[in-house]
Amino acid sequence: MPQELDAHLATPLVSGNYFDVTWNMRGSLAMAPFAALDHDVNFGYGPETITVTNFFPGTYTYYVDQYYYPQDGPIAGSGATARIYNSGGLLTKLTVPTTGNGRFWYVWQIDGLTRTVTVLNFLSNSPPVQPSGPARILTQPQSLTGIASSNITLSVIGTGGAPVAYQWLKDGTNIGNATNALLNLPIVTRGSAGAYSVIVTNGSGGEQSVGAYLRVIGPTRLAPVP
Repeated sequence: MPQELDAHLATPLVSGNYFDVTWNMRGSLAMAPFAALDHDVNFGYGPETITVTNFFPGTYTYYVDQYYYPQDGPIAGSGATARIYNSGGLLTKLTVPTTGNGRFWYVWQIDGLTRTVTVLNFLSNSPPVQPSGPARILTQPQSLTGIASSNITLSVIGTGGAPVAYQWLKDGTNIGNATNALLNLPIVTRGSAGAYSVIVTNGSGGEQSVGAYLRVIGPTRLAPVP
């Protein structure tokens, strides 16, 4: 088995920037990208582990780089394995394909909103490429109905060359300090109802989302029985 296999986690936009968490950009659990390489193994057989404390809207790609390719022998058929865990324990385990060429083993993609894990498990000669060009919206915020006093979160998935900035609006007016892909609305009231949208911009341009309508109902009150 090749000895120098480096774990990578390519993130979606986190605080307006993309990150590739690995040996030379170990990340942080307390600030962006809220993911960090826990162990870096040089000339050994691992394991290298990456921990994520907060997920953001978009796609995370976990992949492995065979640093000394091809002189260290092919990774295909080597028996190298990768595992993914959550708070409940092991979710899934994969073994590198037995065929294929390339130094990059694409293992999984993870949806930052739903935590859905999609198996990739193929080899490539190219690493993931960060998006470029004008900022644009991939996934629009969705209309919601919430119960009064509950917590509501709206989200948008943007892309484009970093850095990318966000500004949320309610009924066409900017919301103070609402400059992330997630808009958290704690303890909503009937006054929270309205049309919410977000403007996504970078140095090359931008786009405004469609309106997402928040409807607030209740809470239901029961009259006492005489």
